[in-house]
Formats: sequence, C-alpha cells, structure tokens
Amino acid sequence: MARTLAQVDARLTTEIADRKAADAALAARIAALEQPAPTEPTGTVLPAGTSLATAIANVAPGGTLVLRGGTYEVPSMIVTAKSFGLVAYPGETPVITGAGRPDYLYFRGGPNLLRGLTFRAGGGTYDDSMGSACVEADTGCHDLTVEGCTFLGHAAMSGRQQLLYVSSSVGPIAVTGCTFDGMQTRGSGVHCYHDPGPAGITVSGCTFRNFAYEAAVLVDQLASDVLVEANRIDNANIAIQYRKSLGAVIRNNTGTGNRIGLQVVSSTNLVQSGNAL
Repeated sequence: MARTLAQVDARLTTEIADRKAADAALAARIAALEQPAPTEPTGTVLPAGTSLATAIANVAPGGTLVLRGGTYEVPSMIVTAKSFGLVAYPGETPVITGAGRPDYLYFRGGPNLLRGLTFRAGGGTYDDSMGSACVEADTGCHDLTVEGCTFLGHAAMSGRQQLLYVSSSVGPIAVTGCTFDGMQTRGSGVHCYHDPGPAGITVSGCTFRNFAYEAAVLVDQLASDVLVEANRIDNANIAIQYRKSLGAVIRNNTGTGNRIGLQVVSSTNLVQSGNAL
C-alpha cells in the first residue's frame, strides 16, 4: 500500500529525533571519557574509626591527614603544637566527635588547616566559667585556617561549650564558609576571648543558627583586630556580641529571628556597617 505524504513525513520526523537522541548520548559518553580521572588527594588517607591522636602524633610536620567519610571518636583531649592539615576526602563527610567529652582538639602551634570536616559536640559536663570547645586555638596558635567545616551543638551539654574557641592565640586565624548549628545550652559558635587578645581573626561567609542562650559570635575580654563579615545568623539569642574588647570591624552580616542583633558592652574601637540582623 502506498504511503501518504503525511506518513512519510511522520516517519522521517521520528527517525531524525531518534538520531538526535543517539548523537546526544554519544556526545555525553565522549565527554565523560574525556574528563580527567579524579586524583587521589595528597596526604595520608585515614579510614573511618582511625585514632586521630595516633595519626596526629605520627604525621610529619607540614603533612596532611585526609579523612574518609565516617565517624572518628576522640575519647581524650588532643593537644598539639605541630603543623599539619586535617581535611575531608573529596565528596565524603568525616564526623569528629568528643565521644562523651565536651572538648577534644586544641591547637597551640601552626600553621594548621581544617577543611570540609564535621565536628559534633560530645556532650558531657564542664563547669569552668568559660567552658570547653570542640576546637580551640589556644596560647601560641598561629596561622589556623578553618574552611568549609560544620560544627554541631549538643542538646545534652551540661555547663558551657563553645564550638570554636580562640583564646590568646598569636593569629592570624581565618574561619570561612563554615556552618555552626544548634547550641541549645550555654555557649557560642565562635568565641574570641582573653587578654592580650587574639590578633588577626577573620570570621566570614559563615552560617550560624539556633543559639538559644548566648551569642552566635562573641568577641570578648580585650580581644582586638577581629573582622566579622558577611555571615548569616538566624535564630540566636544574640547574633553578635562585642564585649569588653578593644578593636573589631563588624560589617555586612545578615539574619532573622534574632532576639538581639549586635550588642556592644563596655568596648571601644568598633567599626560597623551594613549589618541587618
């Protein structure tokens, strides 16, 4: 039976569509084959569950520990003055937790790098007036970069816990692109504290949320040379508190649901602009 012109046209249209689809699939396969193979990160790769205390003790100065996805418990505090990096394996989420203790990783040297890690507060009890910290940049710490990390609070904490605590460090300290979430007990996300004051601290491009009792960002007790810039802070009792301190620039921070946006207490040398908290 002779085909009508309409039938021929319909068949050609279908064949053309099928050919285009096949060509697109072939192009996608070629593009995938042309992509460079993923490179293994530089450093010592650690499987989940590895003892971080042992790994840090053994890493060469200036080396890098690359953590695969999974949980790393720290049953006792690690205090180190060694220079090294602690980073996530690409595309994976390593979670470091205090395993029931509220403080577990103290830096007293440098340079150091923390990148792409999740720190989960371990709970427990700590009754010191300033409390404990998941990560602390303590006396002598310098050149610490904390980049793209997540800090998670703990609802069962008794006492006060800071998620990241900068105390009497030499500086510079850079905290960028991090997330701080969920301190329903006493404590702050980032706490800059102590005479003679941390030098050269930057907290920028971070997200803070759900700080029920204290400030999400606390610049405290004679701290100076602090930049708090372009952070998002939501649902905090106080978004940013500048207390008894000597010098800071606080600008372009935004947020909603905060009881108090920026609170200044007995401080000097504050430059502020563009905040909408």
